[in-house]
Amino acid sequence: MEKKRIVGMIMFCIAIGAMFILTSCVYAGERENEKSPLNIFRSFHETVYKNDILTAKTYMSKSMLDQTKNRGLEDEKLLAGLVNSLPKELKGIDEKIEGDNAVVTIIEEHKSGQYIIFVNEQPKSVKAEKWSIKMIKEGDEWKIEDLTSESLVE
Repeated sequence: MEKKRIVGMIMFCIAIGAMFILTSCVYAGERENEKSPLNIFRSFHETVYKNDILTAKTYMSKSMLDQTKNRGLEDEKLLAGLVNSLPKELKGIDEKIEGDNAVVTIIEEHKSGQYIIFVNEQPKSVKAEKWSIKMIKEGDEWKIEDLTSESLVE
């Protein structure tokens, strides 16, 4: 009887240990995913729209910060520029990672005729806006290196 109880306690301890290890592995995977380029950009986007430029700057690469400093952009002008150049909503978002480089892409579709631009003096309907956010790894963290956008016409 005593031997069965000891074996039962050992099995119980093994089961608890296995559950602890599995939970730790799942949690570690979730923590890594929180640090993905896509999630870093989402956090950056959120801070920009909350007008928190100091936190937004923590998501920018050293070279991007140097560029803004060299251009003489004050925080208020930098924030206004970011708000005007970023989409309001993050729909049609994707990421592509290659080593220590990543690109987060956002495509915002428009209704036909909603926006018109001129290409070679001819009016063209903009079918979508495409943003490309280049990111690099600095140390163990993903940082925003460059933001570009283009109009996709019909």
